[in-house]
Amino acid sequence: MSAPVINLTTSVLGYGQWEPWVYQPAASIGTSDPAITGWSAVGLPPGMSQNTSAAPITVNGVVYGPGAIYGAATQAGVFLVNLGCTNGSWATPVILTIGIEPRANAAHSGVDLFVNAATGEVTTSLTASTSSSDYLYAVREGDALIHHIQFHRDGTVLDLPIKTLEVAFKEFEPDNVLLLGGGTDGTESSPTGVPKFVRNGSGTNAVYLLCTEFLKSELQATLSNYEADSGTHFVGLAQIEWSEDNTAVSPNPQIGPVALRRTSLCYNIRVDREIVPI
Repeated sequence: MSAPVINLTTSVLGYGQWEPWVYQPAASIGTSDPAITGWSAVGLPPGMSQNTSAAPITVNGVVYGPGAIYGAATQAGVFLVNLGCTNGSWATPVILTIGIEPRANAAHSGVDLFVNAATGEVTTSLTASTSSSDYLYAVREGDALIHHIQFHRDGTVLDLPIKTLEVAFKEFEPDNVLLLGGGTDGTESSPTGVPKFVRNGSGTNAVYLLCTEFLKSELQATLSNYEADSGTHFVGLAQIEWSEDNTAVSPNPQIGPVALRRTSLCYNIRVDREIVPI
């Protein structure tokens, strides 16, 4: 019996940090040799996964073939991946070089938000702090953007069992919420079949990606209260709310409800009137 031979169309791959991508490897076997029964990939960038089986799998409605490498890398750098497969005999491994561009150079226009699980404070970096008079970022009516949300405790990133994740926005207290982005994670069904948020990476690389749309239909009436010749805008209040599995057990049964709910402190977002027709 002969081992498979991995066929590489390229030995170098290049992608941007947070950019979703798929690489499908292939291998050849002799006409009388057993079929391939499994794949392996050692050294993948954080945030990437592999279908190690010999059959296609479906993840969040997307089908990935045997051996497929998929996901969105959460860490920049150059990664030497040891790629292998077996049909009872392991193929001679090959090295697949994967280069991940830093987020600053990658094609994205998302917003990085860091939530301190101890204090509830929301900032734009692990070391930054903000005051109530600042706004963390600005958008225009009609914008849609991805939030890259990481949870930490005093600078140490946490890998939390997040079940729901939402960003709420309103003009000021005690008005009604104008916008709500997020919901259940990608492992659960949604009315549109599109995940409300997805998690990439694990451990200290765990990050949650959530899309929020600043819909014109929801913001026009509020913006009309701030008419100005030099530019119409207002600074509103935002808040991040999430729920997570309750892992506290002391002793059995579990302390508290099955799911724990947390809410961040309020932070500010500036919204401007759209001047480019869309």
